[in-house]
Amino acid sequence: MNHPVLSRLPRAAATSLALAALLPGVAAASTYTVDDDRLDCPNAGFTSIQAAVQQASPHDTVVICAGLYLESSFPASGANSPSQTGSRNGLTITKPLTLLGAGADKVTIRPAAALGPTLAGSAPYLRDGGGNVITVSRQAGGSSDFDENFTTISGVTVESPTIYAEAGIAFFNTSGVVRNSRVGPLLRAADATELAARPHGWGIVQTNHLVGASEGTIRREVTVERTLVTGYQAGGILFDDARGTDGSATTTQRSGIRAYGRVVQSTVTGSGPDTLIPQTGIRYHAGHRGEVTKSVITGNSYTPDARQSVGVLLTDAETGPDPSNPAVRALTVYDNVFTGNGYGAFNANATNDAVRQGAPAAFTPGTLGLENWWGCNTGPIVGAPSSATCQGISGDDTTPAASIERGTTRTSQQVLTALQAGPVPGVTADALPTASIDEPLGGGTIVAGVDAAPVVVAADDFGVKSVALSVDGGTPVVDGKAPYDAFSYTPGFDQLGDTVTFTAVVTDASNQTRTVTSTVRVVPPAGYVPLSVDPGSYAAGPVTLGAATTTTVTATNSGENPVTLAPPAVTGSGFAIRPTGTTCADGLVLAPDETCTVALVFAPTAAGDATGGLTLAYTAKGGGGPATTALTGTGVAPTPTPIPTPDPPAPSPTPAAPAPAPTPVPVVSQDAPITVAFAAPSLRTRMTKAGSARFRVLCPASATGICRGTVTLRGILRGTTASTVGSASFALRPGRAATIVVPLVGAARSKIRRTGRLTVAARVRARDGGRPLTGTAVLVVRR
Repeated sequence: MNHPVLSRLPRAAATSLALAALLPGVAAASTYTVDDDRLDCPNAGFTSIQAAVQQASPHDTVVICAGLYLESSFPASGANSPSQTGSRNGLTITKPLTLLGAGADKVTIRPAAALGPTLAGSAPYLRDGGGNVITVSRQAGGSSDFDENFTTISGVTVESPTIYAEAGIAFFNTSGVVRNSRVGPLLRAADATELAARPHGWGIVQTNHLVGASEGTIRREVTVERTLVTGYQAGGILFDDARGTDGSATTTQRSGIRAYGRVVQSTVTGSGPDTLIPQTGIRYHAGHRGEVTKSVITGNSYTPDARQSVGVLLTDAETGPDPSNPAVRALTVYDNVFTGNGYGAFNANATNDAVRQGAPAAFTPGTLGLENWWGCNTGPIVGAPSSATCQGISGDDTTPAASIERGTTRTSQQVLTALQAGPVPGVTADALPTASIDEPLGGGTIVAGVDAAPVVVAADDFGVKSVALSVDGGTPVVDGKAPYDAFSYTPGFDQLGDTVTFTAVVTDASNQTRTVTSTVRVVPPAGYVPLSVDPGSYAAGPVTLGAATTTTVTATNSGENPVTLAPPAVTGSGFAIRPTGTTCADGLVLAPDETCTVALVFAPTAAGDATGGLTLAYTAKGGGGPATTALTGTGVAPTPTPIPTPDPPAPSPTPAAPAPAPTPVPVVSQDAPITVAFAAPSLRTRMTKAGSARFRVLCPASATGICRGTVTLRGILRGTTASTVGSASFALRPGRAATIVVPLVGAARSKIRRTGRLTVAARVRARDGGRPLTGTAVLVVRR
């Protein structure tokens, strides 16, 4: 059995194209999708993250599919949000957004090559809105509080290996989260001269330009969670609540802004022993508050002077009770691993040239098991640099009192995976795609000969890469562009009554798949009749008892599949089937367009009206009731022969009166038009195997004699001029109809076989013994 093949419509033919074109790649839930090459997320509306950021509204989400993004932007600049002259950013974000990357191992963000060799501008300026791979800043008059300009960045790698950047990610006068990401590597200085000109190169910074007066002032929060910071120059993470240009007095003064920085379940890794670049893992400066926990700080080691390389460096950090919540400490560092640093931790004054006085820092939660691991079972070395195995910490102040508070010494290193409870960078959650087949719905029907127009609805939290649709396990057809309605499947009539299963496999940007199915049944179109009879009714009229009249009923396979007949059956008094002339028989199989006949006789046995019917039952794909012809007739008793009586004597002849002059009788012209009906139940007929068109012609009952005439078909074979494509003659009695077979010329047959159809004008010219009769119709002859 040759079933039809599923195909893909041209995108221009998809019914939803106009709707899709209105807002390409923009979902209704304020989510904007970015894909650098549109291979992973073909429906992405943007290939640049910066373009999507500019299009988005506050609190929207920008989904970033796998790819390398070379970004370029100008920093915002104003009195309250300055940027160094000539500085540039890779990305500039000035509104609260969520940037959701597909994963740190899939999405890489770098500054565009054209921005090189430096992003910093005309001079180093760390506490401004420019010079970074990504800057999250306020607009000149924008909001400042943490919940008004809060940006989440996750599932990305931020790096600048060939262009100098002052920071990988900078939160300037703003708040946010960096989660499940990797920051670094950044371009490092090759020598001391280059290092002096380009002194920064932090992985993540939170900096400020404004001034606060009390605990009622604005609050900012930045959290680094499950993120790897590595390959930096100056340091890994800087939380800085000072302000001003590099070298100014205000860079060592507290601004009064309530600023909090948290590092949770993250890893900060320096370059290891280095003779050129001093590095700091995490630094809290100028009244900054926060927390470092369940993290690894390692490899920050400047061999000429260990004091310049510290795992966690505090320079006038807020180490006492939190002024906003005095019941807790403003800064705590606990349950971390310190290894390979010049000093593991140091609590220094604002200028970082001495141990801070009278402000001990809490490097303990006071709970055994949550203490920091300093690399050895004996605990940290107090007041001295780190050794090969044990980390050093700052010593006592001059009172003397401990500058770093620590609890019971942890005597064995906690397993790293237990400490951080998972990999770093963290894995970006990626749900399976969702899918459904909306057309045709499972349990429903599709119509033979009519395109089922399948529609698949698919969605994913990052992006749908493709939708593959197959029918009954056949070759799938793939559509990569939403809406997924560019499929075409027309079931054949040989599938009538069969079930068809559509299977859709939806693949997301991470090659995860979801499979859904829809099973439907193939039904015939409305009005589909596998077997038709002609005539559909027969009136025998009055027949004298003892006499008979006959007629022939023609049965035609008017469907698309073979029909197997049951024995013809007739009912009604006086009606019977005459074997002679009957070719329809039990078990006879009629191919499409083939016919058989039933010869009927009406021989009434009693006077009066008689009714009955001819029934031709059959079996065929698509079912259908039996074909019937209604029968009527009237039995008439014979007229008695009258008894002859003698003729009376002839009267005497009288002279005849003169005949009156003849009066003219008017002749009334009647218009009895021929009507044209088609063999198929629609304005279509099928070309026979012999290359002919078939349709019915009816001679009206009002005709005064036999209708004799010609059927002519005209159609356009080339250009715009119609020509005769076939003709046939006929002769019909009044009230009778017959199927006329019109042979088509070779050019018409070729066009139908080549294009599948030909529209013709059918014209009938006839006479019924003298009067002209006409009729016209438009007919589609199909292959």
